Amino acid sequence: MKSNYSSWDLKLLTNSQFQKLNQTAKFKYLVHFGHLASSTHNTQPWAFKQVDDSIQIYLDNSRVLPASDIIGRQACVSIGCAVGNIIVAAKSYGYFSSLKWEINGDIIPSQKYVLVSTIKLGKSKIDKVSLKYL
Repeated sequence: MKSNYSSWDLKLLTNSQFQKLNQTAKFKYLVHFGHLASSTHNTQPWAFKQVDDSIQIYLDNSRVLPASDIIGRQACVSIGCAVGNIIVAAKSYGYFSSLKWEINGDIIPSQKYVLVSTIKLGKSKIDKVSLKYL
């Protein structure tokens, strides 16, 4: 059961230690901060995928509680918390973020993973934040 709490054992890296990591290791490290985010009933309804210089965040529909979160709203709020943690962590290590909300309609419960947002990371200022309301 210790693996359930492995994110809490995350060693904080100095900026120079972080910069020595390869891109994949940097992204995995930043995703740990996403896992520390608040989530409804601690369901952690997210899944992460690295695509080039971006982190895609998916809603994992198998973690949406059907009795208390009928339309997945609480799960999406939880994902927003994870996204916020990743962006703040990235900024503390000198990365700028561009956030794009990908979801713009109803969540289809039969679809296991639904792309909710993409965080593009870079060492210089990049695109403005793109917000779409659910």
